[in-house]
Amino acid sequence: MLSICDSYLIDERALAIEPVFDGVYQTRIITKDGVLHSKESAKYLLEKACFDNASTMQGRVGATREIMKFHHRIPFIIIPLSVGVFPTSSPKDINCVWIFNHIFEVEALGKGISRVTF
Repeated sequence: MLSICDSYLIDERALAIEPVFDGVYQTRIITKDGVLHSKESAKYLLEKACFDNASTMQGRVGATREIMKFHHRIPFIIIPLSVGVFPTSSPKDINCVWIFNHIFEVEALGKGISRVTF
């Protein structure tokens, strides 16, 4: 079942965020409760979620870069002790999918193609 995401809330129920290019929506948000769609970009949704938790995406990424010494595809915390996310490719890539910190399995399907199962 598809529904429209009006709240732009990224929380403990979020599993993944992926871009969609259907002329109406920019982002598909996969949650434990179903699939939501947003007219906002994934970057905007992540920025808003960080801001709602008293930080910025740039600040969260910078802290991870400094503490963990990551330089590419940097994961970051959105809600301390609760919600984290990592990109599957460069965040500048328009096809970047964001995976949230839940238990999952990855199956390689082909060169550059994987299936993630939560």
